[in-house]
Amino acid sequence: MCQCMSRRGFMAASLAGSNVLTALGGATTRTAQTAGAPAPRKGGSRIHTLYLGGTDPKWPSPTIDLDGERRMYEAELRRLAKIWRHRDRAWDTTVEFVGGDLLKSGADLESVRPRLTGADGLLVFSLAIPDDGLTGRVLSLDLPMVFYLPSPSTASFIAVSNATRSGKRADVVHSSDLEDIAPHIRILDAMRRLKETKVLLLSTRKPSKLDPYNPEKMTQLYGVRFKETNFDRLNQLMAAADRREAERLTDEFLAAASDAKEPSRAELVDSHKFYLAVKQLLAEEVATVMTIDCLPGFYSGQLTAYPCVAWTRLMDEGLTGVCEADAQSTMMSLILQYYTGKPGFVSDPFFDTSQNTITYAHCVAATRMDGPSGNSLPYVIRSHMEDDKGVSIQVKMPVGQVLTTAQLLNCDTVVYHTAKVVDNSDSHRGCRSKPVCKVIDPETGRELSADKLLHQWQGPWHKVSWFGDYSSDLEKMSRLMGFKLVREV
Repeated sequence: MCQCMSRRGFMAASLAGSNVLTALGGATTRTAQTAGAPAPRKGGSRIHTLYLGGTDPKWPSPTIDLDGERRMYEAELRRLAKIWRHRDRAWDTTVEFVGGDLLKSGADLESVRPRLTGADGLLVFSLAIPDDGLTGRVLSLDLPMVFYLPSPSTASFIAVSNATRSGKRADVVHSSDLEDIAPHIRILDAMRRLKETKVLLLSTRKPSKLDPYNPEKMTQLYGVRFKETNFDRLNQLMAAADRREAERLTDEFLAAASDAKEPSRAELVDSHKFYLAVKQLLAEEVATVMTIDCLPGFYSGQLTAYPCVAWTRLMDEGLTGVCEADAQSTMMSLILQYYTGKPGFVSDPFFDTSQNTITYAHCVAATRMDGPSGNSLPYVIRSHMEDDKGVSIQVKMPVGQVLTTAQLLNCDTVVYHTAKVVDNSDSHRGCRSKPVCKVIDPETGRELSADKLLHQWQGPWHKVSWFGDYSSDLEKMSRLMGFKLVREV
């Protein structure tokens, strides 16, 4: 990130298909899986399936074959799970559907309840009514859940929608196509990944200054664990990093760049020693995410390199690195990265209302914004903008690309807007990567007012952007994950 300390007061108040069931990993042409990198978790999410039928079904048909429908859906779920697993072999993530219980009474649910322990979520089929109050009883369970209603089916969508508005982590799919559950299963998988995530938060600031970012509340709501530490071990690992490997990575990085401007080779080698140290520290801590208070660390001499190159490489590999000990942007990055399989682009946006544009500016960006298996974007090797030192990355974003930009506020609210890239700025003002965008309506693609977004901006300066329109996905996520969703414009 490239914000100087004199204008960080605003930030100080706010620190802190393509999906996780498709490829999140795989080798790239220039981001080698260096020794010491934490391995992706083997296995995947366990989704327990329940079928609600009651003892005397009347609707949608008094002749419904409840067990026959159960068997049909179980077979179809096995087929879908196989398709998803085949698409995702590089990352080795699977979803396993377990259970398959047909419930006709409250007593049946009580007999199943002990077997729900360890499930990452429920997939509930509402097959017939009356159901002996099973819909309400299932909604009282302390698990995120998706109700699937074939068409035509029961009226349980009313109870589910009411429960969701009251804060229950639940959603409903009412469709003749079972595969419409795919986004919801991806969300349950993302929620499982969040609970297995450990974030290293490296800073020399006193814990009291981190209080507004409330890592404890993020752990409570999403399961993500934060470990706060200083720079000492990272510096030790950087000093001990394999210089020959750093030289090799430097050559690889230079060869893939479209140009290299300010940095010296020595700075590039140091940046790759920093990257090797980060990978080793993540492995030692059994963590996959790091955010570091880079600006004061570098300005004070406590860090000898900026993390920009390391973060670019981590994001290109499917991991996460975020600047400025920004737990807030780290959390937002994880939520959508685990769902989409794509890295987020943390930025300091600025406006030009005379051109009706918003520009997202940052000195760090992934080159594989469509995920590790996607194409690499052209990039120029630059210095860090604010002090013309170290190494940063200027990535050129494709014109016409739609971006979803979001941020997590107070741990329980997500604000977002959508935009389309119309240019890339090469101005000497602002950070290095600067996609210039038009704000758009996600439903119609119609150009909206940048001035209106300027005046309706919510939250901090830092926000996070992803390739793609995820407005409808965020709506589903808000229901299953329990956060409030606000569209800014």
